[in-house]
Amino acid sequence: MKGSPLLRALLVVIALLALLWPLRSLTTHRAKEPPTSPQIPTTQSSVHLVLTSTTFPFTFEVSHLGKTIWKGEAVESSVARDVQMIFPSEGIDLLLDAKWQGQKQTAVKIDLTPEGGDTITRTLWGTTGVNDVLTFANP
Repeated sequence: MKGSPLLRALLVVIALLALLWPLRSLTTHRAKEPPTSPQIPTTQSSVHLVLTSTTFPFTFEVSHLGKTIWKGEAVESSVARDVQMIFPSEGIDLLLDAKWQGQKQTAVKIDLTPEGGDTITRTLWGTTGVNDVLTFANP
């Protein structure tokens, strides 16, 4: 290599100083704004529920967030009810517990229609009963 050692040392120092600014900006911790929570509706709306079973009579219980929102016994294949609940755009989870007599394969269908929305249908199968969480999200 040609050149003065002093000149080479000066070039190295200039190169290191040029790297100082990008390295400092990459390694310093910036205070971030706290994340904003999604807007969850707090107003309740009317939700229409329809339960249909291929075997009847049957007993049922529908729960949301640990609270029973509908419970009863159906002597017909289908029962319906309107309930007041918060239905956010990301949807809800309902726990459906249904029981019937006999040892045959049976289907239980739940139709959910949020206020001003389309009907969402979920189906469960069982022999003496079903107990499962169903997710209903706006399409």
